Order: sequence, then structure tokens, then C-alpha cells
Amino acid sequence: MPGRVLVVDDLVPNVKLLEAKLSNDYYEVFSAFSGQEALDKVKEVQPDIILLDIMMPEMDGFEVCRRLKADPETALIPVVMVTALSEQEDRVRGLEAGANDFITKPIDDLHLLARVRSLVRLKVMVDELRLRDRTGSELGLIEQNPTTINPDDSANILIIDDDVVQTKNICNELQKLGHMTEECPPAEAVTRVANGDYDLVIISTELDEADGLRLKNLKSVHISNSINDSGK
Repeated sequence: MPGRVLVVDDLVPNVKLLEAKLSNDYYEVFSAFSGQEALDKVKEVQPDIILLDIMMPEMDGFEVCRRLKADPETALIPVVMVTALSEQEDRVRGLEAGANDFITKPIDDLHLLARVRSLVRLKVMVDELRLRDRTGSELGLIEQNPTTINPDDSANILIIDDDVVQTKNICNELQKLGHMTEECPPAEAVTRVANGDYDLVIISTELDEADGLRLKNLKSVHISNSINDSGK
């Protein structure tokens, strides 16, 4: 699925390399070479995803991501941080800034394209839902400008995943909508579901020690929270 990608890096060779990889996969690629240029260009080109380098002068990727997520016009654009940093603290900082995913340098082509394809699909789905809601509001079918989320309508959600970063990202997004979330390692999945009262169970299809698609004893909806087109 083609899409619009904004690549942000202060080093020209890094930008050109990503441009070549993504263009070969039919993406429309735009570039920015500083944090401020990225903030300006995102409003102009309205990308479906942003590949954002962390280590940049004047304004690093963490600050750029925070500003993007704080702006209602850009908050829903997926941000993937491209970094040579591999420490857990750096990933936590990225999550706190609002990053959707991380790609570590040197970049693996299959991993890059799978992540981009997955998040672009997610962005398209979100855009379609927002358009549907807006159309419904204009036709008077949906209440316009709801002011609050009713806590009584929140769902109790169990997340089964062994990726700490991904799990925290999902929890943060669901809790913003007023949902109650719990985390569960795959080994405890069947017992937790049997003993708990959950409205939804979200299961990763990329578990290291289990096959999410084979957890047949879970009498609930199975949703992959990480669509990976590399075949994993």
C-alpha cells in the first residue's frame, strides 16, 4: 500500500538511503533535515507516517515527537524513531514523548518496510473512522463534540504481549480513552482469561514463546497489535 512518508534526519546520506529504500517500495517520500523543518513540513505534506531521527542538533527527536503529539492536527500521525540508541531508557523516553515504534540502526530493510506498511495501514484505518464519524455528525446521526468520556462505558482490556515497549504504547493509548488495561505474559494467558471478566483481549502475533494464533482456549476476540508483513 503506497503512502506518504516524511523522513527527518540532519545527515543527508541517511535521508537519501531511506528515500531510496522507500521509493523502491512505491512510497511518496519527503524529507526534512532539522526538527523545526520537520514541524513546518508535516503541516504542508500531511504524511501518513514520520521516520524521525533522535540525535539531531538544536531540537532532538524526542522534542519533535512531543510537539507533534501535542498538536491536534498532527497527533494521530504515526512516528517511528530511527536511532542508534538501544538502551531501554531511551525507548521509554520515546514512549513518553509519544513515539509509536522504534527502528534501530543499522536498518534492516524487511523490518523497516514491515513497520512502515503496518503503521500506514493503521493511519488509513484511523482516517476512515474519523471521516465516518464526521459524516455521521454532519448528518445528525452522531452526537457532535462530546465533551467527556463516561467512565461507566470503559472496557476492561487484557493485553497479552512480551514486548514491553509495545505493551506500554498500547496501554497508554487505551487509557487515554478511559479503558482499564492489564498486562499478561503469554504463559498466564489462559488462566487469566478464565478467571477474569474482560471485554476484550489483545494478543500479539509475534510472541517469542507462544503462538498467539494458537491460543484456542481464549474465548474472546483475537486482535494482532503488530501487523508484520515480513512473515513473522
